[in-house]
Amino acid sequence: MSDVRSLPQLPLPFELLSAACSFLSLHDLYVLARTSSVLRAAANDTLYKNIAIHTNSAPVHFIQKLAAEPPLARLVRTCRIVVGLEDTVTPQPSLAYAEIASALSNMSGLTSLSLFAPVCHGGEILKTGPGAFFPQLRQLQASFPFGQIMIDFLSKTPGLESLVLDQSRADLTLEIPHTLLPRLSTISGPGRLSQVLVPGRPVSSISITSERLSEDMVSVLAASAGRVTTLSADMSGPLLPILEALAVMMPELEVIRLDTANEFCGQFCYTVRRTGFMEQVKISLNSMHRLKSAEISSLRWRWGGSLDDRDRRVLLNEPVFWPLGARHEEEGCDDCYPY
Repeated sequence: MSDVRSLPQLPLPFELLSAACSFLSLHDLYVLARTSSVLRAAANDTLYKNIAIHTNSAPVHFIQKLAAEPPLARLVRTCRIVVGLEDTVTPQPSLAYAEIASALSNMSGLTSLSLFAPVCHGGEILKTGPGAFFPQLRQLQASFPFGQIMIDFLSKTPGLESLVLDQSRADLTLEIPHTLLPRLSTISGPGRLSQVLVPGRPVSSISITSERLSEDMVSVLAASAGRVTTLSADMSGPLLPILEALAVMMPELEVIRLDTANEFCGQFCYTVRRTGFMEQVKISLNSMHRLKSAEISSLRWRWGGSLDDRDRRVLLNEPVFWPLGARHEEEGCDDCYPY
């Protein structure tokens, strides 16, 4: 890299220079960015396109650089920020949050953002400036609760399509504008929040990470403005009514994942082979004519063939069980597991 300054001033396409830079080490890219007027833009584009910041290891000056130099921050497309525990971040944790928020405010070209921070103050990272706007942001994942700060941030992301919230808490007393998240298609988070955000928005994939799925919740989620094709949730009530509700209210479902905890095992042990419970489950699943895959408490069904022609739809895989024997009565649920 010592001969960088002697490089000829070739009018090469930026895309070609950027592709060449992608093969260089971080050290070489930093050298190029500092010493070569020809390759500086391409080197910076490669350096800052995808970044990960961990406050326990990332130099503070890197965050400050992005906060102080908007042109560099605007190069960022995917960003992952991990804020450590307050006693290990900096002598002044609030300063770290402010610096990160300032840097984030400048990242107007973001397409994907992941934020992991202590629950009590994590939202401070999203306190972006009044002029901040993220028209290209499509994916957001956050580890802290849904609140007013997040609502304010989401109002600056008109193109957001995927929202993943790891925290089960959400302040639903807040007013959530109907104009928020007009393109939301994927949501993963608390059931109560999903019931607020899904209706009227084109959501096709729903994952409930807290609270139990119920028939009432199904009816609310079915009010999505889009075709709900994927649903993942835990449930504690009777299985068959839920499946019947899904078949009626979400007829476009293609993938179902339900965890019924111990209730399903109890139903299985005492009713499966005596009353045809599993046959009823299969009938309910078969009534969802576009279903490709279903997983219920680790039991799997899979269909193939034409989804548009029910006569050509084929069940390719379903659970097979050991015959009910005396050992089942003696040892409990060992026979519940399929082979």
